[in-house]
Amino acid sequence: MYKRFTAILCAIVLVITSVAGCGQTSAIQAAELISLGEKFLLEPDYEQAIVSFLQAIALDPMNPRGQTGASDAYAGRGKQMIQSAETDEALDAAMADFEAALALEEANAEAWLGLADGHIRKGEYAKAKECAETGLAATGDTRLADMIVSIGEGNIFDSSGNRRRTSVYDSAGALLYYHDFNYKANRQSSVRAFDAGGGLLSQINITYNAQNAPLQGYRTDFDGYIDKAEYTYDAEGRIIRINYHYRGAPADYTITEYGSNGDQYTEKTYSAQNELQTHSVIDMGQYGRLRENIYALDGTLLAQHVNEYDENGRNVKWLEYDGDGSLISYMEIYYDESGQYMGNSWYDGDGSIRQLEVGHEN
Repeated sequence: MYKRFTAILCAIVLVITSVAGCGQTSAIQAAELISLGEKFLLEPDYEQAIVSFLQAIALDPMNPRGQTGASDAYAGRGKQMIQSAETDEALDAAMADFEAALALEEANAEAWLGLADGHIRKGEYAKAKECAETGLAATGDTRLADMIVSIGEGNIFDSSGNRRRTSVYDSAGALLYYHDFNYKANRQSSVRAFDAGGGLLSQINITYNAQNAPLQGYRTDFDGYIDKAEYTYDAEGRIIRINYHYRGAPADYTITEYGSNGDQYTEKTYSAQNELQTHSVIDMGQYGRLRENIYALDGTLLAQHVNEYDENGRNVKWLEYDGDGSLISYMEIYYDESGQYMGNSWYDGDGSIRQLEVGHEN
């Protein structure tokens, strides 16, 4: 695992040993290099920090900070690299830095987290879990324990906060389906839907316009199948039309019309045969949609959807009512302490669980 790093270190030892033999005091020189390495860590300039600490190790192998400093520098460079890695080769380079860090200091929690993160970004979740378990045993870091739980539940994020897998369970805890997400340039590039047995249901590639808004996205059916959604925008960058597909074939589409003040707009839904089916009136608030009233063609209220937000502007609850005002279902939405979305619970109106998307404390 660490052969390449060991070879590099041995080469540096040979070079520095020859210099140290010229009458210089190795321990003093190593201390100066460690001080320089600390400076580079703070900047941060991980390349120079690695050089400084490795030179210090070669001059004074007994100084423990040389080892731990080099380990920190490798882990720092690995974290820096992994944020922008878009290919397996780039991920491999970042992961090699984490491995080098662990060869120097097995108790480096950041390196274990980074190595597991690399496996997550590759979709190697079993390897990521094994890595996190080994790291937890070596460090006791609770972040690795949290990672093990999230991988086991199938609710997986990378270190950039990008969701890599989401799993949905029924009220008895049986897996219904799961979705895997891929990213490029730190934005979603594709999503794949699988049934409980791992069979591929569908896959959608996501594309964007020059303003980084999606041109082709997806929507999820109740059985986990994902279908294509195509977006059209006006000159102000607002969505004015969404064309949906069902099982790969063109289905309904929506046309959005905006009011002059921006507090309210209407959304009309048409069939694939261009027949108007329903129209909705959406009331907007400070944080997004507050209420959507859905009407039949004769003006009869069919349903109402309500969103509730917390003081931080996060959507924490969605409620669905029928035209008579009776609660049909509701969804509670969960976030961690940093505000990252963690999952939801969907209930019938009587409080019976419909589906659980894992990642929260019940």
